[in-house]
Amino acid sequence: MRDRRTWILWLLVAFYVASRIPVILSGFGSDYDSLLYGASGAHMLEKGTYEVSRFPGFPLYEHLCAFFLLVGDWKLINLATAIVSLLALGIYYRILGDFGYADRTRALLCVLLAVFPQFWVNSASVMDYNWALLLVLGSYLALLRDRWELSALCLGLACGFRLTSGLFLIPFSLYTIQTTGSRKRLIAYGLILGLMTLIAYAPLFLRYGIGFLRPSPFLAFNFALFLLYFLHRIYQLIGVVPGLFLCGGLLVNRRQLREVMTSRDPDARIDVLVVVMHLLLFMMFPGQPAYLLPMIPFALSLMARVFSFRYLVTLCTLVFLYNFVSLSLYNSKERTLEIRVREGVLLSDLSSRKFKLEFHETLAHASFPEHSLVIVQGIPMAFGMSKQSFQIVDVQMDGHTFPAGRNMTTDQDVLYLNGLALALLPNSAEILDLLKEKGYTIYMQKELYVICRKAGDLFRMPLKEHWDVQVFEMTLKGVLLDPGD
Repeated sequence: MRDRRTWILWLLVAFYVASRIPVILSGFGSDYDSLLYGASGAHMLEKGTYEVSRFPGFPLYEHLCAFFLLVGDWKLINLATAIVSLLALGIYYRILGDFGYADRTRALLCVLLAVFPQFWVNSASVMDYNWALLLVLGSYLALLRDRWELSALCLGLACGFRLTSGLFLIPFSLYTIQTTGSRKRLIAYGLILGLMTLIAYAPLFLRYGIGFLRPSPFLAFNFALFLLYFLHRIYQLIGVVPGLFLCGGLLVNRRQLREVMTSRDPDARIDVLVVVMHLLLFMMFPGQPAYLLPMIPFALSLMARVFSFRYLVTLCTLVFLYNFVSLSLYNSKERTLEIRVREGVLLSDLSSRKFKLEFHETLAHASFPEHSLVIVQGIPMAFGMSKQSFQIVDVQMDGHTFPAGRNMTTDQDVLYLNGLALALLPNSAEILDLLKEKGYTIYMQKELYVICRKAGDLFRMPLKEHWDVQVFEMTLKGVLLDPGD
């Protein structure tokens, strides 16, 4: 039995390594937040002070990015994230063992988590999701083994990577009450968690004060938009075919689902509570599909309590295929219902990574006129994500200061890269008007703005739904370098 288990584990590790190598080398990630992490880390190396990537802050990961950029570049961050994700799978395997699942079920659920699209694409990128997930799972394993101090410590560290990890205090507290009945332990658990979180967020308190805890912009959305956005993100999370298969399975096995939902087993209760809690919160504040990643291991454990092994094998196959091929039911361009076969989540992510990597390298080596400003989707993209790529300065113009770095509390952020100024302008309309009045020429292609220090009227390039590096290179050579033509 032990030899069989060892072989299973080695096969899982071999599959994981083979499936992650292409992702590690493909680029820093498709999520634009990965660029903000790089900018934050580079700023800390350049200025020697903490700089948030975006609020409410991810201080532990931002400092990790600074460390990795000190000794390497984005490939090192991807490799470290891949190792962390493998450790998360190992911890999940142990948790399932504590639940009493058979070896084949434990292996299958780990494979299902490993091939789950959001886990796969974030297991080798400059993003914090899987780092926080490792610590959440570690906290849960420690709690299951009655090492509550370690559990609170791990959950506090998880909050330092992603503040929403603190939501797990609710199910973990209920588990503690149900299994021990000790309110003193619960209070001590909360104190350790709170202390660790305060320590992790001390740089933000010192730099920005309590104001960094600002409300989400989603609060302005109405309920109908919330619901539509929620359904769209769920569709992105699991896909049409796996989603329909899962809904059908829940309908057929509704009796087993009801039994699990009403079970008094503390492990089952945690699975149910985590899933319900995350879905409700996501419905209220819909964001990226990866925001639901912390609930996926618990959802898979819940499925194992409801579905047969054969059903889980089929679901795993469909989820795996969703990484490579997917069905689309809606044509966003024509705004009509239309069934189309498209590339899956993983292939789409790899294509996006390649484009972003080539795009920012093109920008970094472009020859812009002096004092040019480049804005790409509101985010400075053109940097090599290593400390050698950055030259950060402040920009002064007619009494207006454009601060360097990533200080999101200011109205404008400007980053200079080898003489190329990259700007994030939240009040872009006002600033663009100011620059136009001062004789700047503004160019735009899709969501790309290039502001050149040359008199002339506002010029807007033809918008293109899809454009590649070659098109952009032609733009640089043909328009930006000779805007008068």
